Amino acid sequence: MADIPDAEITARNWALAQPEVAAIVGTRVATRLPGTPVFPFLTVFRLGGTLNGSGASIDEPFLQWDAYAAKGENAPDYGTAYSLAMAVAEAAQNFSGAVINPDDDAHIYLFELLDGPRRLEEPDTGWGRYTVDMTMVIRSNV
Repeated sequence: MADIPDAEITARNWALAQPEVAAIVGTRVATRLPGTPVFPFLTVFRLGGTLNGSGASIDEPFLQWDAYAAKGENAPDYGTAYSLAMAVAEAAQNFSGAVINPDDDAHIYLFELLDGPRRLEEPDTGWGRYTVDMTMVIRSNV
C-alpha cells in the first residue's frame, strides 16, 4: 500500500492554487496559527476522518478552515474574514478533482462542504474569524 499524502499539506497546497483564495491571502495559508500574524490569513487543520482500509490508499479527512482578518489590535475585520471563508467554500463546491501538486503525490477526488461559513468570536485576540468545515477525499498518486 502506498503512503497516504499528508491531508493538511495537500489541502494547503490546494488552497494556494485557488485564484480567489490567493487574491485575498497571497501565500498566507498555514497548518498552524502564525506567531506574528500578517492579516488576512487562512489555517487548515485535520480534525479527524477515516482511512480506507481496502489497500487503495484513500483518505477522507475532516478539515476545518479558519479565515482570520483584523484591521489592528482589537479591531476585527469580519468582512474580509467572511470573504476569505466564502472563497474557500465556493472553490471546494466547484472542485472537480485533480492533482494539485505532483510533488505531493496526492490526487484530490472531491470536497464535501459540511458547515459554514460561520462566524466565531475571538475575544482574546480581537481578530475577525469565520470557519468552514468539509471533508476531502484524497489518494496517493503512486
